[in-house]
Amino acid sequence: MHMNKSELNSPEDEPLELKSVALFLAVAETGSMTTAGRRFGASQPAVSQSMARLEIRCGAALFERGVRPLRLTPAGEALRDSGPALLEAERSVRREISGAAEVERTSVRLGLVDSFAATVGPALVRQLRNHSERITVLSGISPTLWSDLQSRRLDFMVLTDPAGGVGVGAGGRAGGARARKLMSEPFVLLLPKRLAANISDPTLHDLAGNHPFIRYSMRSHIGTQIEEHLKSQGISARAIMEFDGTDALFGMVSAGLGWAITTPLCLVHGRAYADDLAALPLPGKAFSRTFHLVSGPDGAAAMTRRIAVEAGEVAKTIIENEVRPWMPWAADAMKVYD
Repeated sequence: MHMNKSELNSPEDEPLELKSVALFLAVAETGSMTTAGRRFGASQPAVSQSMARLEIRCGAALFERGVRPLRLTPAGEALRDSGPALLEAERSVRREISGAAEVERTSVRLGLVDSFAATVGPALVRQLRNHSERITVLSGISPTLWSDLQSRRLDFMVLTDPAGGVGVGAGGRAGGARARKLMSEPFVLLLPKRLAANISDPTLHDLAGNHPFIRYSMRSHIGTQIEEHLKSQGISARAIMEFDGTDALFGMVSAGLGWAITTPLCLVHGRAYADDLAALPLPGKAFSRTFHLVSGPDGAAAMTRRIAVEAGEVAKTIIENEVRPWMPWAADAMKVYD
C-alpha cells in the first residue's frame, strides 16, 4: 500500500492512539487481524479500520498488502520495535498518577490553631480518616504553625493569619503556599457573670477604665487583632494577665479576675466555664476574624478541597447546634464560605 502526503490529514499533528498501537502489536505478533481482534474483543473489520487510521497517523504504510501472513513494512517494523516502549511509558505515567493519589489518600499533616482544633478539629479529623490512613495534627498559635509549614512539617493548616508575614492573602500565594477562606466569626465581650449582673450597659471605655483586662498574648494573632481594635477605638486597657490559649484566659475571667474579648468558637472551646461567664455582643464598633485554610507546596489540590468542604460542614453544625442555642446573635454573624 503506497500513500503520499496529499492523502493524509496532517498526521504530524495527530497523536498516536495507544489502543491502536497495542492492537497493531498484537497483529504484528500473530500475523492476523482476526486473531488479534479476538484478544481485544474486536471484529476483523474493526481491526482493519483501526490499522488504517494508525497508518494515517504514522504517515506511512505499516503492512505489505496482499501478502499472507501479513508482513510488516520497514515503518511497521520500526513501530513494532518502539511500540512497547510507548505503551510502557503510558503505564508509567498512570502509575505516577496513581502513586500521587495514594500519597494524598494515605498521609495528611494538618496544623490547627487551638480554638479551631478544640471545636471543629475532632469531627474534621474523623471525616478525614475516611480518606487518609495517616493523619498528623499539630495545634498551636499562628507563628508556630507558619514555621512548621515553611519547614515542611505540615502540608495544610487552618489559622486566622493567612499572610504569616510572607505576603499570602486569601486566594494568594507566597513560597508555594495557597490560602482560601473557610469561615468568619465576630468578636464578643466576655464578663464574669457577677460583673455582668451589676453593669446594665457595659462599654469598652468603662470596662478598660474600671476593671482589669485579661488578654490573649500578643504572640498570637487573636491577641494582636484585639489590641489593634482597642487602639483604633482610642482605648488603653490595663492588662493584668495575658495567655496564649483559651482555657487559662477563661479560667481567670470565670474567677472574677477581669474581663476579656473573645469569639464564639473560643466560647465553645471553653464551655466548661460557661456557668460563670456572660457572653455579650461587643459594645461599639464590631469586628471579626476569618479562618483560612493554607496549603503548602506539598499540599495536593484534591485534599485541599476535601479539607475545606469537610471543615465547612463541621463548622455549620457547630454554629447551629452549639452557638445558636447559647448566642443566637453571634450565630447570625458567623459565616461559612463555600
